[in-house]
Amino acid sequence: MGKKIKPKVKLIISEIIENDVQCISSVLKTIGRLSICELRHFLYKSKWRGSFPDPFKIIYVDPSNVNYYLQRSNNISNYGTYIQDGDWDENYYEGSEQVWNTNPISPTETFSKPTQIKFEDFDMYSSLKKHFQDGVPWKETEYYKKLKSGGNKQQPVHPTSRPTDYFDRLDSLYKSIKKYGCKSQKELLNEGLTDNQKIRILKPELNEICISIGRNGNMMHDGGGEHRLCIAKILDLEKIPVRVIVRHEEWQKYRKKIFDSSRNKTSRLNHPDLQDVI
Repeated sequence: MGKKIKPKVKLIISEIIENDVQCISSVLKTIGRLSICELRHFLYKSKWRGSFPDPFKIIYVDPSNVNYYLQRSNNISNYGTYIQDGDWDENYYEGSEQVWNTNPISPTETFSKPTQIKFEDFDMYSSLKKHFQDGVPWKETEYYKKLKSGGNKQQPVHPTSRPTDYFDRLDSLYKSIKKYGCKSQKELLNEGLTDNQKIRILKPELNEICISIGRNGNMMHDGGGEHRLCIAKILDLEKIPVRVIVRHEEWQKYRKKIFDSSRNKTSRLNHPDLQDVI
């Protein structure tokens, strides 16, 4: 009986034994959220048939093609994937001031509707670029100053009470990506490059960089992994692993058109999100 238990199940059991209530609660929440997204995927599959993508599929994109950061006015779960219509991919930030934000799912800047913002307009990206490219000390960057001052008082903006710990981890992340490249979470686990076994042990893909794809195939950051994406852009990496969290319905219709007729050759067939339907 014991030999038949899959390695992932063994890992889950060992984590539960080691961490008791906290781990059990985390695992149960993950299972519940995955069950909800499986129902959503079933409905999508019924409509889109073979053109509906694997919800947890990792695709590789050139980070230089992800030039915008999507801020939403509502929360989007990163469990699975969505297909949405509407104008969420057509609104752009046109302000002259840099935007203060450390988490695109819970923005500290309030927008009344989903808004795309250039990476250059984010103080986080600008600060990381100044630190890693120009050697500016963290304490002299706007990102550090705002974290130190507390940022959004309603929501903690760094994971520890000491910002220096957070920036030390950013330095370590930069060195790791510079040395090994930007690997998928599954690769990191398999190669022993992370000991983060407790984070989403049921689905490593849930911890990937997330993007969304607009009606014309334009890719924008939309979810976790903002630090990895910023660093990949700074290092000018050729490709990084990402997961698509939202596709515009018009883009999904185009995917279906390609899937239904492999003879429909267009200039966009090299798009990374079309390789599974060609």
